[in-house]
Amino acid sequence: MQWNRDALSDEPDVAALEERPPRHWPGWLVRLLIALGVVAVALFVFWRLTADQARAEFQQVRMVSRYVAELDVGATNLTSGDLYVLPRLAEKEGFDVDTSRVMLGDRRSDVATTRVTVVDCEQAAAHGSEPLDLAMLTGPYTGSRDTIRVRGELPTWSALIPPVCEDTPDRGVASVSNVRVVVASQGEAQVAVRFQNTGGRPLTYARVAVPKSVGRVSRDPAKPDGALKPGQTAEVVLRLTRAGCTANGDGPAMATMTYLGGEEIQVQLDTSWTNLLGTCPGAHDGHLGGGDFGG
Repeated sequence: MQWNRDALSDEPDVAALEERPPRHWPGWLVRLLIALGVVAVALFVFWRLTADQARAEFQQVRMVSRYVAELDVGATNLTSGDLYVLPRLAEKEGFDVDTSRVMLGDRRSDVATTRVTVVDCEQAAAHGSEPLDLAMLTGPYTGSRDTIRVRGELPTWSALIPPVCEDTPDRGVASVSNVRVVVASQGEAQVAVRFQNTGGRPLTYARVAVPKSVGRVSRDPAKPDGALKPGQTAEVVLRLTRAGCTANGDGPAMATMTYLGGEEIQVQLDTSWTNLLGTCPGAHDGHLGGGDFGG
């Protein structure tokens, strides 16, 4: 029996190993992946630049007085930094609109309020059926800002028309709220009269008159100029000088104040002319001359 020496060789056969060539992506696929990456980055940047910084939603309308309504909008900061929001309500004739910005912290929410005051009920009523055009300006204290729409079902302008327009929509009404004697001496006095327009249309103070048999009156140069809007107040100082005495006794010291756009009103300046202007000089000069009104 004969063994195969080659089979018992100490040197085993080893298969030759060949290196595989590296796998290359097709050029078109590489270009496609790069293009997709660029598009994805661009879309992300575009989204970040155009995404709303805040969310705004209409909440309610509140009547805070006979002349003023307030419109509340809930605002939420969707960013990680401080953000300012400012309601923007397109104005209509007959209304004054006043807004103030609100600062929202990181992811915080708050209520932004728009204050709407009626200035002429007739003009306001003409726009009652029109919808509110309400938006929200958002952005940092300084820098670029965005305008976003306010979500929710917005009311019409009729929801902002206050109660005064139901009571006196067609005229102004002068209502005296305070009368005080500033200076009083023998034969002279200064009386301050404060009044308010409690009607629904603008009201302009025109003139004042006192009885000729008593004296004359002039108006302080610091009189209110222009029209008083509904709800506004003003004060005039009347300068009175005795120019005569009443023939039929001493009654309450009354003055007649006239307003454009309203009616005449009687104002009691004091309990009596004697108390206001001092003792009458005497019956013999009870009808001394004097003008019936000034200014």
